[in-house]
Amino acid sequence: MENWKEALDRGVLAVSVKTEAMVESGRVRSALTAARRDMEAAVNDLGFQYYNGWLSGGLDDAALLAACQRVQEIHGEVLALQNRLDRIQAGRRTAEGAAFCAACGKKLIPGSRYCDGCGAPVGR
Repeated sequence: MENWKEALDRGVLAVSVKTEAMVESGRVRSALTAARRDMEAAVNDLGFQYYNGWLSGGLDDAALLAACQRVQEIHGEVLALQNRLDRIQAGRRTAEGAAFCAACGKKLIPGSRYCDGCGAPVGR
């Protein structure tokens, strides 16, 4: 009876960890999408400022520098969020020492060379 309870406890713990990782992954994905939109808007703004300065015959170096710095700042946020998402996903794939397919997320059979869910080659 004790083995059954231990197995159940491990299963509940694994589901809890995976659920937490999925929720966090969703939050980071949302933040990443927003940061990418902000970056696109900042790059568009930079291009607009440059083009208007060119049309008027006088580029405003201070405004262009500020716009470039804003793009650089947002780019740093995008990279940090992507790294965080990659770490979350890597943690999910190796929960409880099990290996999961990088393509579809299905649990891999130990020693398999290809995922039996999607057929993707298993990275070693």
